[in-house]
Amino acid sequence: MNDGVMVWDGSVWSNLNWGPAGLIVSYQNFNGNLYLCGDFSNLKDSLNDIAYLDYPTFSNDKILPLSFTIFPNPASNLATVSFNISEESQLLIINQYGKRIKSYALPPSLKIKTVDVSDLSNGMYLMTLQSVAQQISQNVMVQR
Repeated sequence: MNDGVMVWDGSVWSNLNWGPAGLIVSYQNFNGNLYLCGDFSNLKDSLNDIAYLDYPTFSNDKILPLSFTIFPNPASNLATVSFNISEESQLLIINQYGKRIKSYALPPSLKIKTVDVSDLSNGMYLMTLQSVAQQISQNVMVQR
């Protein structure tokens, strides 16, 4: 039975399905924790038909597809990257051999990042925006 509640195990989203162990009637996010109401008579860790899930993530928001723009491209000293992220993400610069050259942690409140590429050799690099659930890449040319 699909109750409309999904959980993230670090690599895959799955429907929360307790089958005969528990029927979910409703659920609510309270202070970042997920509480479920229903018939949990067969579960040992529920009280008064309320179950608390201690999974690390909860959201009833839709995950927006990642996108980003690099300008200027080609870049000589600085490249500005604008993006739409709604969760902690990383911006990676990878060389033509697949080696990670630079890595930046991006908080969800950040929408623009200026990257110093003056220390990179001329050539093509892969810039990757990566969140827990998604990854998107674009080429950036460093040219002086």
